[in-house]
Amino acid sequence: MTNRAPRAPGSKAFAILEAAGADRAILDLKPFHLTQSTLLGKPVTVARTGYTAEDGVEVFSAWNDAGAIWDGLRKAGEAHGLAPAGLGARDTLRLEGRLSLYGNEIDETTNPLEAGLGWVVKLDKGDFVGRAALRTDQGKGRGSAAWSASK
Repeated sequence: MTNRAPRAPGSKAFAILEAAGADRAILDLKPFHLTQSTLLGKPVTVARTGYTAEDGVEVFSAWNDAGAIWDGLRKAGEAHGLAPAGLGARDTLRLEGRLSLYGNEIDETTNPLEAGLGWVVKLDKGDFVGRAALRTDQGKGRGSAAWSASK
């Protein structure tokens, strides 16, 4: 069904979706859940996820429906100040939200502590592959992260 995923992130995402005629299944969607529905008369899968650290959704559709959905969401969003944004904007938001991207901040040579991802590593929650090595590295201060962000 899918090859396209327009995103509607930000505080006005659900107001824009409502203006585009989204049904309750979409408007009441919980974070990290998805639903199948229709939007702008097209079958879609909508996921309340995204890689911007902003609340919003990703809309998955058939390739040949994506243009109409994009146009419809842009029109519905005009009154809300919606403007298309590129990968640079996405990267700024994801960095502020501490969402690392493989190949940029993390790769096979970077451990989670070096990448600033210690907040998702639970060293005291039981054994796992790599735990001993991370315990050894913990507190050495040998971070190589190329960025830092705080809210």
